[in-house]
Amino acid sequence: MGVVTTKSKTYTLAEVAADAGVSTRTVTRWWKAGRIPAPLRNRRNWSYFTQEQHKSVLAYARTLYTEAELQKIHRRHAPSAMQEGRA
Repeated sequence: MGVVTTKSKTYTLAEVAADAGVSTRTVTRWWKAGRIPAPLRNRRNWSYFTQEQHKSVLAYARTLYTEAELQKIHRRHAPSAMQEGRA
């Protein structure tokens, strides 16, 4: 009998920042100021966030921005057809 492990989804700093509609520098400032949980580190010392941490970042971003502002940010940062090679 082996040990059963379930690997949950993790997020990079860039993914978390994009989902929150802010820059990676903003997310870094938030965690250094203690406003959001600090990311974990893998064996290569790269930052990553768990699903719970990801939710915390999004919840914090929602306290700073209205839903309309977040939608506007997401539209502005969404890849265009040109960038995706569909044009």
